[in-house]
Amino acid sequence: MTATPANLRDVGGLPVEGGGIVRSGVLLRSDAPYHGDHPPQIGAWPPRTVIDLRAAEEAPSGHPLAEEHGATVIGLSLHDSAGIAGVHLLPSGNAAFEEIYAGMLANGDVLAKIAEIVAVEPGPVLIHCTVGKDRTGVAIAVLLSAIGVPRDAVIADYLLTEQNMDGVVDRLRLTFADHPEIDIDAIVRERADLLEASPEGLAAALDAMELRHGGASGLLLEAGLEDDVLESLRQRLVEPA
Repeated sequence: MTATPANLRDVGGLPVEGGGIVRSGVLLRSDAPYHGDHPPQIGAWPPRTVIDLRAAEEAPSGHPLAEEHGATVIGLSLHDSAGIAGVHLLPSGNAAFEEIYAGMLANGDVLAKIAEIVAVEPGPVLIHCTVGKDRTGVAIAVLLSAIGVPRDAVIADYLLTEQNMDGVVDRLRLTFADHPEIDIDAIVRERADLLEASPEGLAAALDAMELRHGGASGLLLEAGLEDDVLESLRQRLVEPA
């Protein structure tokens, strides 16, 4: 098992339309951190603020980054789900991801709150869920799209999760070792499709967002994000190339 989050990365360095790149050391994404994790080889660590997208029943009491590093942890459930225990209830293939991601985009108020936190909180902000693929992937895709990162770069960042999944699954086995009702190996055998990245599912979500809201900025503004906060988000996340 990896002794640090297996799906951790800084989204800095991505290109921004009109010039500039995403600033490094500001926005991080990962799978769930655990107590006793070693400090990762990433410059912006530990984060000052953590946005935990898991439902309350998924998240154990006492977040490790709060207890071990003094981070401010904000819980914002992005998707009404049973978490890893409910994967057998989901449809298969890209249809599953299109359904899941559409449900996340319907929670515009949560996405707007995430954008506000990233815009105003000092220091590095980490966004994570359990695996760091779906909830985290959609939240990051909305933020990146809102500041002008082109779609191909947004999807390319999302797809980086694919190469990290073996490490994520190893950590899940340890997490649920004391929960015999959740058989991670059975999930890997029977629902491996849900542990894969789905660029088609994310592209469909971005298409729907464009059609219904005119893009990520429109979604966030319609959900209540103030124009000046959206501009602050851009200023915080974008630097000259």
